Amino acid sequence: MPDTKEPQVRGFRDPWPAPEPEWRDPPWILEGRVVTAWSSIEWAVARQIISPDLLPPRVGEPLTIRLRFYDIRFAPAREDSAGPDGRFREAVVAIAGSIGEVEGEVSLFMWTDSSTYLAWGREVFGWPLRNAEFSFAGPLWQAGELPREPSAAADVTGTSRATSPDGTVAVEIHGTEPMAGGVRPAVWITPRRIVRAAGCAQEEREVLLVRPEILDSGRLYEAAGTANLAFRAGHPLSGLPFPALSLDVVDGFRIVVGAHVDVITEKQTGGARSHG
Repeated sequence: MPDTKEPQVRGFRDPWPAPEPEWRDPPWILEGRVVTAWSSIEWAVARQIISPDLLPPRVGEPLTIRLRFYDIRFAPAREDSAGPDGRFREAVVAIAGSIGEVEGEVSLFMWTDSSTYLAWGREVFGWPLRNAEFSFAGPLWQAGELPREPSAAADVTGTSRATSPDGTVAVEIHGTEPMAGGVRPAVWITPRRIVRAAGCAQEEREVLLVRPEILDSGRLYEAAGTANLAFRAGHPLSGLPFPALSLDVVDGFRIVVGAHVDVITEKQTGGARSHG
């Protein structure tokens, strides 16, 4: 039978906004390797770098903070989505947060070496991505696949570093041990500002709740090592200590980002404020 579905009529016709898209529409499939250093941050310090409306219920100090490095291959999940695919590296500093009854992680500082990913992340989600130069070294990043069984060869080392004009974040892995598990379900709480009329109209504020879909959780490795933040005076991360309380590596994960996203507007909060 013929398709009787009415075509969508748009006021502005394609190509829009230009014939050469910078990025493919979400959702994206992301796969690769990730290193995470977990630490803690005092409540009073956290309030200086995160909106109090995104802080979790105050059940005690300190809060969880993490520094994460990714080496990612990306591709659109939809075949009809036009634009490039490829690879990027990323570093993220995130803090545990919440909004309403939803708990998750708020990515406050993000760096990448990909102009495509930077544009996609900023324009689609409002992530605060900035450019940085990356240096990944050692078997941790050079191996096509990490060893799956405990052995001398499985004791993998490597360094990860991202340098921007403001400073450097780094993680050094001294050794790894295969463990049970992989990437875990997460909610990325994403504060976003929508600028109207090039700033001539009042901005809108909203929060996106991005829930990655796990296609393959990958393989988890417990790691030993150190983490370091070094930023210019006056930067929000300047002087922040980052003792690595624990570290882990996940190899071979595969997730979908952008298929499950909820929006919370300022109107929906009804003027309510969080526990912060």
